[in-house]
Amino acid sequence: MSTCIKLFIILVFSSSAYSESFELKDFIRLSIEKDQKYQELHLEKEKNKYIKDQSMPADAISLTLDHEKAYVLDSDDTNQSSTIRLSKDFSKSGTSISVSKSRSNQPNIEFEEFDVSVEQSLLKNSFGRDTRLLEAKLEEEAELANKEQDEAYEDYLLESIAAFFDYQITYSKYLLAKDTLADTKKLNRQVSQKYKKQIATSTDYQKSQLELLTAEEDFLAMEKDLNLMKAKVTERTGLKEVAHMPGEMKKLFSKLLEWESKSLDKNLIREKLIADGKLSIAKKELEILKRDNWAELNLVAGYSEEESVRYSNSVNQKENYVGLSFSMPFSDKQSAANIGIARLDEEKLKVSRDLAERSIDRQILEFKQQLKFYSKNIELLDKKLALAKSIYKAENNRYSYGKIDLDTLIERKKDLATYQYQYQEYLLSYLSLSASWLELNDNLIEFTQSL
Repeated sequence: MSTCIKLFIILVFSSSAYSESFELKDFIRLSIEKDQKYQELHLEKEKNKYIKDQSMPADAISLTLDHEKAYVLDSDDTNQSSTIRLSKDFSKSGTSISVSKSRSNQPNIEFEEFDVSVEQSLLKNSFGRDTRLLEAKLEEEAELANKEQDEAYEDYLLESIAAFFDYQITYSKYLLAKDTLADTKKLNRQVSQKYKKQIATSTDYQKSQLELLTAEEDFLAMEKDLNLMKAKVTERTGLKEVAHMPGEMKKLFSKLLEWESKSLDKNLIREKLIADGKLSIAKKELEILKRDNWAELNLVAGYSEEESVRYSNSVNQKENYVGLSFSMPFSDKQSAANIGIARLDEEKLKVSRDLAERSIDRQILEFKQQLKFYSKNIELLDKKLALAKSIYKAENNRYSYGKIDLDTLIERKKDLATYQYQYQEYLLSYLSLSASWLELNDNLIEFTQSL
């Protein structure tokens, strides 16, 4: 398991006590504790450590025992034979060692043999070359599976962060709609008083009534959105209510600005490493399939003893032996088809890797442009909001003294509301883009751990 994932798990499970102020790290922890999808991801990654052992040659010591007993028809004689054999393969060196002892008893014949032999691969799996290639391939498969699981972890984390951002921004918009409704009611009372005193026209009174209805309509829409968002939060965290934290969003904005500027090496991006890993595995798989069709040439050396009694004649024979064994497989259509498919898979993965590199280059360019756009506009909107609030306050005073008409005041109020909602939209866009940017360059888990 990679270091970043370990840190992530420490982050989310290190404390069972919730913070007094509900922050992003609390939201993530609760999401993980509640959601079985995270447990599924964790268990799936645990399986990766068995990939190598599952497919490598066992290299275990093998013990076999055979015993046969046959009865001869029309006779009381029996034929008995038994063999015990102990063997072990050393696949990484292409070596096999075996020790065997056989015994046979037949009428008038007794036979006993002891044999020790060593067999060494010289061509196919020469000195364990093919086994080491398989081992390298399996290690890469395990590493690739871990990288893909890390990607799944970050996707899950990104989903949780997006849910938190959505909730907080939706709550901010709800409060804006609530404040706007309160201001509109205040303005409506002001216009009503002027209308009663015949200072304002009936048209002004109707306009203020229309503004009030519109503000109530907007508030109801925002209230509905917030209630729907609360239901999603409850499903994700088990909490019926999550605190609204505008300060948390500003803190995250500042922190993400810092992380956005971190240096990036696109060659170390996990998405590219995964594409490279798949291609490397495909190349090894093709080589393994080709070698499966190679001839086998083995050096065999050993020692044997034989003792036998045949019709009262005894034989005792001992010998050392050295030799070569050779076998040549015949090519078949299935093997040729497997090699052909593996070769095409390799070519396809070369294309996929090139596409992944291009996609990363494009994403980096797009992210940088969009992040720059939204961060700069948030700074501008901050200034515009301060000016719009000041202007609306001044225009409201001027209207109360009859120095401007109602239409002008309503326009200033709409300008202020537009900037406020636009600020929330830009903030959400920037926060979401920043989280996705950190996910692209594999910093999202580390960022969360730093909270």
